[in-house]
Parts: sequence; structure tokens; C-alpha cells
Amino acid sequence: MPFDEFENIARMSATQMREQVHHDLQGEKSGAVEGRMARVMVGENVPSSHDKKKRERAQQLMTELEQLMRDPAYEAAYNDFDDFLRTRAIATDTAIELALKAQTVAHNHLTGLNDKANRLPDGSKAFKTADGRVVDEHGRDVGHDDAAGVVWRDGAPTWEEYKAAKDAAAEADARLFALYDYQTDLAETRERLENEDEPVMRGQMEEERERLERDGPDLSQSANTVPVKTPNSGNNLTNIASPNLSV
Repeated sequence: MPFDEFENIARMSATQMREQVHHDLQGEKSGAVEGRMARVMVGENVPSSHDKKKRERAQQLMTELEQLMRDPAYEAAYNDFDDFLRTRAIATDTAIELALKAQTVAHNHLTGLNDKANRLPDGSKAFKTADGRVVDEHGRDVGHDDAAGVVWRDGAPTWEEYKAAKDAAAEADARLFALYDYQTDLAETRERLENEDEPVMRGQMEEERERLERDGPDLSQSANTVPVKTPNSGNNLTNIASPNLSV
């Protein structure tokens, strides 16, 4: 500090000194001026216009999400929704793994029935129904002449068994596609949640959680069983599921 400033301070009366200190501190706090006392009171916690500008600059550099996270209520809601998405994503990954196994079982079973099915003279499949009719693989009645040319095999599946296996394979496919769609939905929701410039509001988190819970597929293990009718089962529905389906 220049020597003449020390002299000026030394000439001040106690009253003038207090007034000067008060004036300088008020100026510092408001950011209007950088008072002389801020330069004299080295080591004191006296705010300066430079400090204020630094804080303002730091505030400007904070993302919208970072600013919202300073609110404890928002932070709690954010973390809760984040945990929800993580839990659902893990459960969906597990469900997909099991659904893939169940799909394999369903299609293998259907392939086995196809191999055992009776054949019409043109090589297409033929089945007997429970009421004694002869139908093709689409369930349409086969003409008498064509039916007369079928060599009926022992252990060939009935129409009801084949139809159940075909439906089960289609259901396994549909479930897997639904799980893949849900997996994508969860990933896109997380991407929106982590957008720092356009953060998700608390109300939106609640709406998204309700939607994902309401519209999402069944993620339980029991949903990965494939009900089909098997030969020699007495036409009773049997759950065909792949081994090691426990979570």
C-alpha cells in the first residue's frame, strides 16, 4: 500500500475510522466499490466485487440440472427415479435372458411336432382334430380325397397339440419383442433424465414412473413359461420352460 494511505488512516479519529470501515464494508458487500479497507484488512473475510463476479460466473457455468440438484427435494426425487430406472433395467435384462431361453424351448417343441406331423400327398402337414376331422396346418378342412392319401403315423400330434405349440411360439416371440421395446424405452428415459441442459422436472418423473409401471411388460419369472400341449399329455396344458430359469 502507498505510504500516503497509511498516513491518511493514521490521521483519522476513532469515529472517522469506524465510519470509514462501515462505509467500505457496505460497499464491498454490495459489490458497488472495492473499498480501501478491503485492501488494508488483509486476511479478513471481506467480499469484493471480484469475488461476486466469480460467483456469478460459476453460477452461469452450472448446468440446469446442477442448479436444480441444489434443491434437496429435487435431488431426492431425482435419485429415487434414478434407482427405479436402474432396478427396472436390471430386471428387464434378466427377463430378456429368460425369454430368449423360453423362446428357444417353444420353437424347438414346435419343430419337433412339425417333424412328427402327418403329411398330405403334396407334402404339407395334416392333423386330426378331437372331433375326428382332418385339417391342414392352418386349421382348414382337408378334402376327402386328399385325406384318404394320408399315411397316419403313430405319435403324430393332434391339431389341438400343434395349434397350442404354434400359439406358444408366437407368444414367446411377442414377449421377447415387447421386452426389447421396453428396454429401449428405459434407455431413452434415462437419457432424458441425464440431460443436463433440459432436465426432467419432478412432475415429469412421477408421470414417467407411472407410465413405465403401468405399460411395461410382466418382468416376473413366471411370465417366461411357455404353455403348450405335448403328446401323451392327455391334452393337459404343460408349462414348457427352459432349465435354470430362476433369477
